[in-house]
Amino acid sequence: MFKKKKDIEEVKELNHANIKGFLMDMNSFLKMLSLILIIILGGSLFLAYKAYIKPPIVIRENAKGQIQVIKNLLYNDKVTKLEINTFSKLFLRRYLSLSSYGVANQLDRALRMMSEKYEKENIYSIEKNNTISNIQNANIREKIKIKKIRITKIEGKYIYLKVFLNIVKNHFENKKITIETVEGHLVLKKVLRSASRPYGLEIAIYSQTILNKIKQK
Repeated sequence: MFKKKKDIEEVKELNHANIKGFLMDMNSFLKMLSLILIIILGGSLFLAYKAYIKPPIVIRENAKGQIQVIKNLLYNDKVTKLEINTFSKLFLRRYLSLSSYGVANQLDRALRMMSEKYEKENIYSIEKNNTISNIQNANIREKIKIKKIRITKIEGKYIYLKVFLNIVKNHFENKKITIETVEGHLVLKKVLRSASRPYGLEIAIYSQTILNKIKQK
């Protein structure tokens, strides 16, 4: 009896030791697993941060309609005179060089360069005046010849420019040509650079006055 009781106690001690050893092994395994997960999480956060702060690769169109790929674009509102000139020419060509066969797409591209407020104003005006259908029905093609773009004032985030250009309208039906001499006033707003604003600029307002109009046969 005594021996049997002793054997039972030894078995219990052995089982206790096995369980204790198993728990210690599991505890060590879980500690190692937690350490590995922390390292993986830290690495993921680091890579995510690097991806977040890395400037994007931007594809943009210059004033001549050529596609440019820009790497390591800096996020700042500092713009050069060359960028101001290129951005202004690009907008004017999209906004004023309209064709009966592509007016909707041309205006859409010009609208994307505008500030939110000015874009809404233009959309309202286009819809109210049936601009797209009127140009489509007119059967014309317009081209602009920019004579001069001059910065008149820079005030805070706004850049004021005066523009001189000719709008040449080709009328396909009667084969007439109309040339309008225009003085325009363009206001640009400096914004944070982004994929949609690679120049760091947007159009705040544009207005123009027709100085002269010539019709040629």
